[in-house]
Amino acid sequence: MAHGFPYDTVIPSLFADDGARYDLAAACRNVYEYYNAVDSYKSGCATLTVCDELEGLATALHDINASATKAVDATTLQSYDGMETHQFYDLEEYALALTADDARGQAFVQQMERCFPPEGRFHTEQFFSVYNNRMNDIRYYSGVTTYAPAETYRNEWQQTAWYAATKR
Repeated sequence: MAHGFPYDTVIPSLFADDGARYDLAAACRNVYEYYNAVDSYKSGCATLTVCDELEGLATALHDINASATKAVDATTLQSYDGMETHQFYDLEEYALALTADDARGQAFVQQMERCFPPEGRFHTEQFFSVYNNRMNDIRYYSGVTTYAPAETYRNEWQQTAWYAATKR
C-alpha cells in the first residue's frame, strides 16, 4: 500500500448525502479498485468487519478447536506476510484445515460470513511484501488473518483474550 490510503475515493462512501448515508462495502470496494488500477504493485486488501459478530466467531472457532481432529501443515496455508517464517495465515482456511467435521466447518464459514460479509471482502490477485521484496499470490482470502499456527511469539499470543476465547 505504498500509494497510501485512497481517502478521496473512500470518504464519499462513508459520508454520502452529507453524512446521512454510508456504504461500508463500497468503501472496501473502492480501496480494492484503487489498488487494482495502479500501474505497479497492484497490492491492496480491504474487508468489512461486523464487530457485533466477533463473539460468535470466537465461539465457532472454539468449537472447532475443541474437536480438532487434524494436524495442520502451516506450509499449505495462505500466508499474508512474505516472511521466510510466516506469521499470518488466512483464518478461515486455517479453521477448516483443523476439522474433518463438515457441520462445524460449515457453521464456522457461516459465522465468518456474518462477521466479514462476502460483499465487503476485496483483494487484489497478489500482495507486495517488503520482507521478500516481491508480489505474492493470494489463492485464498476470507478477509482476516490468524497467528494460530505460527511459532514465533507463541507464548505472547497465548496470553491474548482471543486465544483464551478460542482454544480448548
